[in-house]
Amino acid sequence: MEVREKILRIASVLLNVEPTELTIEDGKIYVVKEPSRSISLRRIAGLVHWNPNSLNVEGDVSLYSTKTFHIQLLRLLHLMTRLIPQEPMVSLLMQHLLRLI
Repeated sequence: MEVREKILRIASVLLNVEPTELTIEDGKIYVVKEPSRSISLRRIAGLVHWNPNSLNVEGDVSLYSTKTFHIQLLRLLHLMTRLIPQEPMVSLLMQHLLRLI
């Protein structure tokens, strides 16, 4: 599960709404239809770190995530950018994958 999804799941319990009703902006999680209802990312991180059992959230509440990728795919994309450098989609995909490393 992505960290963003975990944050929204935790905030949804604390704000009593569905995760789909929330958005993250400027260091806070807001209820889309009621922006006055919000909680800071700092508050969520503090609760997760200092008192995770108080959250009453099922499943993993850690705020970390691990990504893996296959080096063969990265090599293929690198080769494609050398063979078809003018193709913007290949270039864009390569840039995105390099940000994940």
